[in-house]
Amino acid sequence: MANPEITLITLLQHKQLIFDMIDHADSTSIKGVAEFSVPLYHRLIAQLTPAKNDQDKKKLTRILSLENLARNELLAYWDHKSDTFIFQDFVISMFRHLEGHRLQELSDAELNGLHVRLNNLYQDVIHSSFSWDKSDVDYQEKYGHIISTLRDISSRIDQNVTSLRGQAKHLAKLADQQLDNDIARTEQVHSALKRIFDLAERYIRPTLRFLNPDLDWKGEDNKPPLYLFQQIMLRFERRSLSVEYGMMSRIYWNLLRASEDITLVRKSLDIYINLYEDQRRLYNAIEEKYNAFYARVSSLNDGKLKGNTLDPDRGLMSEMSIISGLKSHIFSQAALINLPTVPGTAYLDEHLRVRLNRIKELQRGLIDGADQSLQIDHADIEKRSRFVKLHNAAKKIQLVPDKDIYLQIHQYLKSAFPDYQLSDLIDVYSMAVADKHNINICLTNIKTITYLGRVLTYRLRLLSKEIHTHD
Repeated sequence: MANPEITLITLLQHKQLIFDMIDHADSTSIKGVAEFSVPLYHRLIAQLTPAKNDQDKKKLTRILSLENLARNELLAYWDHKSDTFIFQDFVISMFRHLEGHRLQELSDAELNGLHVRLNNLYQDVIHSSFSWDKSDVDYQEKYGHIISTLRDISSRIDQNVTSLRGQAKHLAKLADQQLDNDIARTEQVHSALKRIFDLAERYIRPTLRFLNPDLDWKGEDNKPPLYLFQQIMLRFERRSLSVEYGMMSRIYWNLLRASEDITLVRKSLDIYINLYEDQRRLYNAIEEKYNAFYARVSSLNDGKLKGNTLDPDRGLMSEMSIISGLKSHIFSQAALINLPTVPGTAYLDEHLRVRLNRIKELQRGLIDGADQSLQIDHADIEKRSRFVKLHNAAKKIQLVPDKDIYLQIHQYLKSAFPDYQLSDLIDVYSMAVADKHNINICLTNIKTITYLGRVLTYRLRLLSKEIHTHD
């Protein structure tokens, strides 16, 4: 069996083994009560040794065996019935310190425990039975207990700050990686931001509260932890115990430094916290509007065939009034689709001939087999295409400056096309003004055009006169 020094060195050389055990325990157990699985430990050891020769395998397996760890007192306990074990606290603490984000933060309950310990020290010091005679054994024991407790609290706070700094850096890196990816990873971004928000609310904020000497600590009867620390120091200062006071002062200033460090960590996460809060407000607003919209629609579902339309000028739909002058994109593009008015596959054959030249065999079979009585006349296709006709009309329209553009186009199309429909006006407008950059939109001047039972509502648009300047 190996001695403790060789065993610890071997564990450090294979630190990923312990990291995997810690990560598995942290992810499957409640914080602070994790146990390690013996089968998992054996499986991870087997994964470390596949490339080694038999002699090295046996040596490494023997050093890392639980029997050797227990013999060297590196295990707190090993339960054979449940197949679980736990390392000594100093072993786990040593490996957690190797990577800051694996350190465990102090929860609100643990900070309360530290506060109780400080309060107990304060009560001991102010009690009348406390002996201040340095030669008294009772004083020496109590003073040793005070310094030991204060150092332990300071060490726990330092470890907490290191953990929070490591966690903040780790989570910020994850969030940045998700934010750099495409928008489809919205759920991953939200998860990363939520973890940062939880870290700030559950650990960073309580730590800042613990380290604030001027903040009331959960009730008027309780004093802030650092206030209690100050009062303990003052008791020693008043009795001119300068050495003891100086030692406590160094611990106290270390806690104040930790307060500054944790404040910097909190500020470094502000951008992510603000982003998460903005995202959460957006989600809440969307959910609120959806619920209101769903309730309104459900209330109309009474089985009747009439009265099921939401009023566009009231309630939820009123917010859409800003785009009331626009038509549906699908509706406005309907003129681009022209179905054949004669039977057969002639139009399909023509499409394959023009668009799919690379499929020669398919092209030859379809074209050769087509009905000769249905030959395609290109002039006829162009004549039948409503879109082409509208496009040509848009080229011919001469717009007059300072007059209603929609009305000018409407009057022209009404006189030029017997089958003109009001829906054509939107398409022709976009083509007629495509090269115009001097169009003014009057947002407060609402106009309407009524034609063949249909109504178009729009905001007045005027073509301003172009001003030419000469150098």
